[in-house]
Order: sequence, then C-alpha cells, then structure tokens
Amino acid sequence: MPVKVIATELGHSLPPEAPHNITFHIPGWETAKALRRSEPELMSKLASIYPRFGPWCEVRQLCTVLHTTLALPATHGLILFVHPDAFAAAQHYAAARFRKPDHRIAPADLLFRIVDIPCPDADADADADADADHQEPVVRLYAVAYPLAAGPGAVGVWQNHGTGISSRLAAALLPAATRGGARVLAYAADGRGDVAVDKVPVRGPGTAGLPTGAAHLALRERIAGLVGHGVAAGDVWLFPTGMAAIWRLHRALMVTREAGPVVVLGSVFHNSWNVFEEGLGGMKHFGRCDPDSGVMEGLGRYLEGEKQAGRRVAYVFAEFPSNPILASVDLPRLRELADKYDVPVVIDDTIGSFCNIDILPVVDVIITSITKSLSGYANHYRAHLRRPTPAFPSPGYGCLLAIEFTSLRTAKAFYNHLSVYHGPHLGAHHTLAFPFNDAIYGTDPAAAAYIASFGARPEQVRVSVGLEDEEELVETFRVALGFAEVEKRLEEEEEGETGRAE
Repeated sequence: MPVKVIATELGHSLPPEAPHNITFHIPGWETAKALRRSEPELMSKLASIYPRFGPWCEVRQLCTVLHTTLALPATHGLILFVHPDAFAAAQHYAAARFRKPDHRIAPADLLFRIVDIPCPDADADADADADADHQEPVVRLYAVAYPLAAGPGAVGVWQNHGTGISSRLAAALLPAATRGGARVLAYAADGRGDVAVDKVPVRGPGTAGLPTGAAHLALRERIAGLVGHGVAAGDVWLFPTGMAAIWRLHRALMVTREAGPVVVLGSVFHNSWNVFEEGLGGMKHFGRCDPDSGVMEGLGRYLEGEKQAGRRVAYVFAEFPSNPILASVDLPRLRELADKYDVPVVIDDTIGSFCNIDILPVVDVIITSITKSLSGYANHYRAHLRRPTPAFPSPGYGCLLAIEFTSLRTAKAFYNHLSVYHGPHLGAHHTLAFPFNDAIYGTDPAAAAYIASFGARPEQVRVSVGLEDEEELVETFRVALGFAEVEKRLEEEEEGETGRAE
C-alpha cells in the first residue's frame, strides 16, 4: 500500500478547511520549534491556529478595527476579553517577577478601555440585553492595550488564562464594529490605577461575561449524563477554554483555601504549569509518579510537614493520564492522603476523558478540554476504565501515544518522513504528530533537563491517532521507522569511526 502524501499547504488546517478550525499543518521538526519561537515568517503563513496561541483571523481583524475606534497609539497592540477581571489580571501579569526584563510593561503603558458592540447573532434564548443606543443584543468588551515591543508581558494573559474572546464572537461583532456601530465608554484607565473587578463598569448586576443559552444547557446536561454519579447540569461549569477552567478554579481555591501552595503531580501542560508557578501560594512539584517513584510516600511527608508548620495546601493537581508521557497517579492512595489532610483533589482528565474513565468517586473536581476527543493509557489507568454503556459500548485507551527514540537525530529522521499531519492539537479526526517536548522546552535547557528527569524527553514524538484506515497508518509509520533505522545505523557508524580515530 503506497503511503498517502499530505497535500495540505503549510499553515492550513486539517481537511475539511473551514472557518474557526483550530488545527494547522506545519511539517518538519524545525518548523515545530519555529512555532514555539513565534518566528514571523512562519506565523505569517498560518491560516488557522489554536485560539489560545494569540489573537488570529477574525479576532485580529476585530482588534485592528477597534484599535482605530479606541484611538490607541500606533506603538500598542490590543487583546480583547468579555470579563472585567481581565484588567486586574493583565496589570498583575505585566509586572510580575516572572516576566523577562524586556517583557515587563510600565504601568503607564498598559491601557484599559471598554467598548459595547451590537451582536445580532446572539443566541435568541440567551439572556442578552439591549440598551437605548443599541436595539440589538450588546456585547461588552474589555480591551487591554500594550506596547508591541513588550508583547509577551500582556499576551501571556491570553495564552495562560485562556479568557480571550473567541473567533466566532469576533466574527459576529465585526460587521457592527466595521460600520462604526461600536460605542466607546468614557471609562479609561491604565496600569497605575485601581482596576479591581468591582471598580470596572459592567452592563448591570450579574452581567459580567457572556450570557448562556439553550445550547449551553444541552451541553451541560450531556456531560452530566456521561459523568454519572448523580451529577446534575448545574454541577457542570463551562468555560471558553480548558485553561480558563483551570485558571478560574485556581483563583477560587486560592481565595477559599487562603492562598496555600498547589501540589502538582507529574508532567502537566506547560500553560497549567505557568498558572501554578505564578500563583500567590506558589507550587510544590513531584516529578516522577510511576509505581516505583515513592511519590505517595513523599507527598504524605510533605503534607504532614505543612500541617505541622501550620500551613494549608490549596489543592493537589494532576493530569490523568499525563500529556505527553501518559503516566497515571495512584488515585485511590491520593484520595486517602487528601482526606487525611483535608486537601481537594483536582484532576485534568482531558487525555483519559470521562467517556472512558470513571474517576469522580476519588476526586473532587474534574477538568476536561472538550475540544479533544481522546484518552490514554498508563499505570493506574485500567482500574478506572468505565463499564460499557449504550452510549459508549467500548470504553478504551484512546488515541494518544508517545514514541521515544534513542537520539534526537533518529527522532527527527522519523518525524520528518512521517506522512501524517504535523501540529500541536490532540483528538482530531486525522492523525497528528508533534515533537512536543523539544518544541516546547527545547529553548530552555534547564526546563528541558527537569522534565526529562521524570520521563518527558526531547527524543519523543507525540502522536494523536485519527480515524484513518488501520492498514494505511501501519504502512505510514513503518516507512517512517525505516528512515529512523537508517539514520540510527549511520549514527552508530560515525560514532564507531570517531572512537577508532581517538
């Protein structure tokens, strides 16, 4: 069987290409690393993008229109939010000690504005309101303007908190904004002022954020039914992104648990790591979580020490299983420790998926990204597999796997000859591969060494298996592995010649 050639142009989404797609094909190992560096030449070719990477397509178009409407300086960029707490979040993020010196933004240079825009496409069942100036439903946007030269000092809020506006909302607002229908509020502030959420204007009591409608309720009911255990629709909270769910839960627990440290187990998504590390209470991390690591004994000693010192741990967080190395913590043992020391357990089951695994009896909160449709396999995973149901007759291990090679050279030979889509998403209908660890951490030797210490090595290629024919995939991977084998032999021969020369 001949290997299918990927004809999709660099920067375009997996087929079928459509508005608001979040996948994109960027073939080649070095191209993946260029994405992490946000190299302008590559970024200019991306026709679609994962929305949390930054304002793109319709969002960028709306930002361009509102930049003029708001009369912002040409030196400034713009990001848009629907909740007033974005101002305080940006103010804190821009000045945090974690920012590189050239990314810190002087308070006077961080500008905050508010604009109301009619939204004729608003859900008819949603509780959106009109005002005297707009007879159509109106969306209030909270605009954060920042010096372009220090962009990461502001755009990091968009990426790590995941609360920026969606491309669909931007597309709905663009017509009115383009024809001059946006109304700029008199409110104007900068990073020197008090921009706490109770000091920022909202449209009325309880109107911060976007309204919800019948579709949201249906989705919550569907999720509640799949999770089971008496979970009701009111127990399911929807957020615009998975990171928004993590960030908002983190903030809530920081308040209710009095800003204690977050205990993080194993490999976690890098944006999650950023939220935990920069939180008020800091982070305690346990890297290895395999059965031989002694992690639960170590966690028990740590929790006991915190208790004796009179400190309160905010919560324990883990991915089940973890991305990309698919390690799973011992949840029953974790539950015992959590009960003993009165610590909430928060699990991100995006890789496992509540459709495949049943972990609610041993955790307090489940977070999942519903743009993914996959699950994974790891040490303690099998014990939590769901029983078959009419909706899901064969719960299983899903599509995520990581292939580890003996060297970067052989890994690159495999990846660069692997004729599947290349990109950073998970759970798509087509197979996606990505050198996740090297692309994300390869520019930071200290971080790369640390994650490698618990199994997330740069020589790994992450694969999200799609719905292609099994024989087609086997042949595609067989051919790529052949190139890796040739490269490995060449590498060994060169090493042998070097040894003899010495």
